[in-house]
Amino acid sequence: MISFFLYGCLVQTQEITWSGNVYGLFTTQLETFSQASLEILSQEGESLTLAQTPYTENLSYQEFTLDTNLLSQDVQIRISGPDIYPTQYFGTTPQNSAIWLNGSIYGYGIIWTESFFQSLGIDILSPSTEEVVQLIGRPSNPEDWGNVEISVIQEDGTAKSAQRYRYDETGFLLSIEPQEETESIDIFVCTDIVPGALTLIAEHSDGRFMEVAYHAQGGSIINAAHLLFSFEE
Repeated sequence: MISFFLYGCLVQTQEITWSGNVYGLFTTQLETFSQASLEILSQEGESLTLAQTPYTENLSYQEFTLDTNLLSQDVQIRISGPDIYPTQYFGTTPQNSAIWLNGSIYGYGIIWTESFFQSLGIDILSPSTEEVVQLIGRPSNPEDWGNVEISVIQEDGTAKSAQRYRYDETGFLLSIEPQEETESIDIFVCTDIVPGALTLIAEHSDGRFMEVAYHAQGGSIINAAHLLFSFEE
């Protein structure tokens, strides 16, 4: 099961809308992002609809108007704009009008992204080359991701293992070795992925399994956030 954690509250309107604030991760904290462009893509990467800015006094607040064929559908959400890399999420559109939670939708800043990978000691092809895709994952409940192996199946069928990390007591990210048992996973990354169709696979040691499909252009960052394992067998 996957929870996108976007249903902050439900609102009653004649049109079905999906809206909320958009942010950018430029430094150490999220900042509202008034220059963002937001769109919904199909699972095949086709643009389906663009968000509008209904309030001139708050351009970071964006709103989708959803046709009936877009209700309760698995989609991708793509945010782009100056000083960020295009960032994609997987999510499910609401059945009724809804407002997503503050901080749920954000783009990865160019400077932050490259500094982040450098801090991990990982050399990547810069997304600005538009040759590859980078993936950053943040489990909603890190303790539920202990002993989870994570990989990405690329469009050509080859698999890439994700590197897993956990925070120590001082807030420093420690690398988790392959097959190493761990009580939690705070962040995982998979780098230099072939653009196109790709599938994120997470396998829990207790038998639970998660599979999330994306379709990303070269130069994009996949934000594999808000993911939850189902407790159903």
